[in-house]
Amino acid sequence: MTTPLEDLQVLVHKAQALVDEVHQTAGPAVMSGEGTSFAADAKLYITLKEFEVLGKELSKAFTLVEDGLSARIADKMNAAELETGQIEVGGLRYNFTPDKKLFISCKKEDQPTLINWLRTHEKGKELIKETVHDKTLQKFVTDEILGAGELPPPFIKTHIVNTLSVRKAPSK
Repeated sequence: MTTPLEDLQVLVHKAQALVDEVHQTAGPAVMSGEGTSFAADAKLYITLKEFEVLGKELSKAFTLVEDGLSARIADKMNAAELETGQIEVGGLRYNFTPDKKLFISCKKEDQPTLINWLRTHEKGKELIKETVHDKTLQKFVTDEILGAGELPPPFIKTHIVNTLSVRKAPSK
C-alpha cells in the first residue's frame, strides 16, 4: 500500500510525461492550428483530455497530502502545547495555528427531516432555498419539452453551441 505522498509523486511524474509529450508533438503549428492534420489536432485534443483527468486526480491526491500534513502539524503543535508556530521559507514567514474544522453531511433520504428541522429554527429557515440545478433543468427541457416538440417558456433561456463528442474506441 502506498502513502498519499507517494501517490502524488506518481501523478506528478505522469503529468510531466504528458507535458513532455505535448512539447514533442505539438509545435507552434499544432498549437495555432495552422497547417495541421486532423490526426495531429485530434492527438493534441486527446492528450489535453488526459491532462484534464490527471489534473482532477492530482487535485484529489494533493488534498489528501495537504490534509494529512495539516493534521500532523496540528497534532505535533498540540502535543508540544504550542498555540502558534512560525517558520521561514524562501524569505517569507508563515504563521501556524492549530485549528479544528467541522464536516457535516446529511443522507439524501434524511433531507425531508433535515428541511423540517431547519424550519423550526429562525436562522435555519433562511438556509432553505428552492432551486433546480442547471443540469437537471437542461435534461428536463431536452427530454420532456423539446422531446415533445414544444418550446420552453420565454423565461428559460436556451442556446446551442458546437461541441465535440470523443470516446475511447475499443481496442483492435
